[in-house]
Amino acid sequence: MFLFVSIVKIKLSKVKINLVHFINTRSLRTFFLFKNENKITSFYNGGSTSEGVKGKAYKKIFKRNVFIDCLSEDIRTIIINESKNPPEPQKVYVSPCSFINYENTNVDFHSKENIISFVGRLTQDKGLILLMEVLKELCYSIPQYKIYILGKGPLDSKLNTYINQNGLEKMIFTGFIPDPKIILKKSKIFLSLQKNENYPSQALLEAMACKNAIIATDVGLTRDLVNCERGILIENNSSALLKAILVLANNENKIKFMGENAREFVLKHHTVEKYYEYLIHLYNNIIN
Repeated sequence: MFLFVSIVKIKLSKVKINLVHFINTRSLRTFFLFKNENKITSFYNGGSTSEGVKGKAYKKIFKRNVFIDCLSEDIRTIIINESKNPPEPQKVYVSPCSFINYENTNVDFHSKENIISFVGRLTQDKGLILLMEVLKELCYSIPQYKIYILGKGPLDSKLNTYINQNGLEKMIFTGFIPDPKIILKKSKIFLSLQKNENYPSQALLEAMACKNAIIATDVGLTRDLVNCERGILIENNSSALLKAILVLANNENKIKFMGENAREFVLKHHTVEKYYEYLIHLYNNIIN
């Protein structure tokens, strides 16, 4: 480790660096290597940011001349209002969007199957318990649909035990796949049920790009992605979730309408080009 640090220092001493961008909190471990350079660090997750800003590490970083890039306005608010030693507000920026790789996401609606999909870590915060509360009723009410729950997490065994005990193995499929777009291109309805924030979930963006009608909990900045033309926003309770799923599952035209609009929206507003323009503008502001 010391040898690595020494080599890095030697190499850095031979290069003029105008700005260092720490793209995540892990990369902040190398913060000490850069003393005089302009610095910016990105924060992508509201939950971890809320915890981190209360600690000593971020307090030391915010004391220094560091600029902040936030993925959402809510994260900016957390950093400014909850930090023990907050940075100056004018040094905290908010990106206009997130983005994904849209390659191999387009699909003809008529090739889709009767599938409801959920992609995410299997935790309560991601909404898995909420989903489990309606699984049995869904399998009874819309037997023409299959449900795919894709991910890993601490509730993995609880989910599979529930499925087995209720004899739902032929209706509900679980597991982890490296590329969930394989299922998202087949599914018609996507569930984004996070407790605090669905914006800008990568899985949600992928589902929208793959023309899924969205059902999402109405929390945080979710409305920046989902509206009545692209999906249904619900309160965080099982009755609202069940009602929304049944409404869509029994209305093929509505699913198609929302799915087409969802894809059109993300391709227009959540692009790497838009994020790149923001980033370059930000870098120029900091350097100059």
